[in-house]
Amino acid sequence: MRSDPIHLVLEENPKLEKNFYLISGNEPTLMERVKDKLIELIKKNTQFELEKIEEFSQKDNNVSLFNKGRFYVVSSLKGVDKESINGLCTNSEIFIFIEENKPKNKILKKLFIDRPDCFVFDCYELSRESKTKIIRKYLNSFDIKIGDEEFWRIVETLDNRFMLLEKELLKLEFLESKVLNKQLVSKLFTKNSSQTEKIFFKILNDKDVLVREYFNNVTNDIEANNFYYNIKRLSLYIINNTNQSEFEKNFPKYLFREKNIMINIFKKYNDKKKKSLLKLFYVTEKLLRTNKELSVATCLRFLLGVRRITIS
Repeated sequence: MRSDPIHLVLEENPKLEKNFYLISGNEPTLMERVKDKLIELIKKNTQFELEKIEEFSQKDNNVSLFNKGRFYVVSSLKGVDKESINGLCTNSEIFIFIEENKPKNKILKKLFIDRPDCFVFDCYELSRESKTKIIRKYLNSFDIKIGDEEFWRIVETLDNRFMLLEKELLKLEFLESKVLNKQLVSKLFTKNSSQTEKIFFKILNDKDVLVREYFNNVTNDIEANNFYYNIKRLSLYIINNTNQSEFEKNFPKYLFREKNIMINIFKKYNDKKKKSLLKLFYVTEKLLRTNKELSVATCLRFLLGVRRITIS
């Protein structure tokens, strides 16, 4: 049967008691969050041992040394069919299957949905209704008061991907004030962070396109500093990974749409370019500290410097 992934991640102790859990959809950050919550709940409520496997065929059929049950996190549906599922109906094993939507899995997914001993979590980008529910939950958790205008501004500003949204909302925990006014909302949530991130993925575009995109998203000192640290964070994935395989493994899952673009950017870098990028960070941070009133101009210069290094 289907189950709401948002309900699962927001509730303290949702009732589960199923043998099978299928996490699917096309929003990897929500899928990962659901998986982590299921693991947390199963560990809390059972003595089962956790095993992570790539495919169903890797399941350990030996009896546990301490006669404990097992729960498996399986990262592929390969080898799973009706017969194999029916052969797994046991109280000593729990299975969490996680795989993004694929056309060939459509029939198998329906099989899981029709089973009373299974929950299926469909994970997609957040709707306005889901975002509203999540934001209200966090505000209530931290006992923060907010007016309607400020609340809906947060709803419109924050990202539709779960982990990006959650990352921004965790800032609320450190607020000294328990009332979110217009000024605090502007300071905390200046721009959807993904918008400034996306500028980086246009680094190979024409200079005029890049400058226009920058000024559409960066209009004041706060946004400029936020932009700089977002771009620096992404650039460090290029600097800190030595080969493409390592880079792809460590690249953030929430940026799944931009992954191929980022790989193309990564391929343009060698050790010499990486050193030039590090030097640019040093110069830019020094300017941001000493000339705060020029942050917008400084960060534009930084962006064009990154482009020059990348395409050279």
